[in-house]
Parts: sequence; structure tokens; C-alpha cells
Amino acid sequence: MKENDYKKVVIANFKKGEAYKWVLIQIYDVKRKMLAKYPRFGSEIAVANIEFKDNLRYHTAATDGKNVYVDPNYFATLSENDRLFTIAHEIMHIKFKH
Repeated sequence: MKENDYKKVVIANFKKGEAYKWVLIQIYDVKRKMLAKYPRFGSEIAVANIEFKDNLRYHTAATDGKNVYVDPNYFATLSENDRLFTIAHEIMHIKFKH
């Protein structure tokens, strides 16, 4: 499957088989790239618990101060750089406690 095919499947139903696997791989990939790009925040990135939720209030991304939550349908539509920014942004909310 090509990346765009995975995105279409994720948008249809993110908790099934290959689409869910694709989403998890994207999270792993984002964390790996963040560790390389932002080594100063390595510990926060490494221990960040990132979960997918399709019932977020604004259907984008959020944090409760401990975990990062991302809507899988939203995440699937983002470019690689936007995925990186989104996760980094939420982790910084945790880091700076706001």
C-alpha cells in the first residue's frame, strides 16, 4: 500500500489492521525524528505517551499534561513536517506545564 492509500483507510476506520499499523509507525517515526532534531528535549520525547483518540473535542491534538492525544484522521492528513510540529507542540505544553 502507498502512503495515500493508508491515509484513506485511516480516515475510514483507524482501528483496523494495516491502517492502525501505519498510524503507529508514523508516531514512532515522528518521535525518532524529534530525538534527532531536538536532542535537548530527548527525555520528554522518549517518555512521551502518545495515544490516538477519535473523540477529541476539536479533532486535532491535545494534552492533559501527561499524555499527548492525537485524532488519527487529522494526523493522517498532515505532512511529515506538520506531524513533527504537532507532536513537538503538544510535548512542549507538557514540558512547560501550560
